[in-house]
Amino acid sequence: MIGILVSLKKEIEPFLEALTDVHRRRVAGCTLWEGSFKDVSVRVVVTGIGKDVPALTLDGCGVVVSTGFCGALRPDMTCGDLVLSNEVAFAGEEILRKITSSSEAAGRFEGTGLFRLSISGHVREHLSRLARQRDLSLHVGRSVTCARVIRSEAEKRRLEHYFDAHAVDMEDFLRIGRARRIGIEVLCVRAVFDEIKDTVPSFRGGLHLRGASSLLRKIPSAQKSISLMLNEIVPFLVDTMEIGGECSILK
Repeated sequence: MIGILVSLKKEIEPFLEALTDVHRRRVAGCTLWEGSFKDVSVRVVVTGIGKDVPALTLDGCGVVVSTGFCGALRPDMTCGDLVLSNEVAFAGEEILRKITSSSEAAGRFEGTGLFRLSISGHVREHLSRLARQRDLSLHVGRSVTCARVIRSEAEKRRLEHYFDAHAVDMEDFLRIGRARRIGIEVLCVRAVFDEIKDTVPSFRGGLHLRGASSLLRKIPSAQKSISLMLNEIVPFLVDTMEIGGECSILK
């Protein structure tokens, strides 16, 4: 079974609509959809924003795809671009205060708290081919999981400078850690939602985005990219049932 982890149902609605024989249930505070996609058994786990994934929800999964929306940290990235993470760093509240509150740049990241993901060349090639065929940009590199929403362009630029990262999310580091502890491989592929110049409101209570009509208009584009990616990568992963080599955490 392929596990697909998202924060909100909104991120994955087009893919959910393509599933057959769907069963919905609640496990450990999460909503799960289980069904079939192109004869592949899949389980979609909706974790909530910024939350870890309970181990119970991964029971029976051979491989996991962590996906959803992310924020761009570089000016050449636009809504709908795909981001494949080969490293995922973590920024807790303390480091975020240091990075975003200081009047000067807060040095550079030194590798404390970092997952390194070894991704097979076949996966890279498959996603690159998909991006070319669909006229999407694929960015491969480091992403950073943050303990809170990164809202302004100034914060995004400081985060990029410190971590040398492409994108920001609030869950991937937590999901990788949980899956690794129970021996499950993880692929992190997201779609850019907010671009570097976009101001992001609080996501408290979900993706309502009151007063942010420009961001609301971007939701379909990010949803489409996630759906296209899953449409291609889910059957491909069943054939290989692996993403790459080992994943290590540097302490």
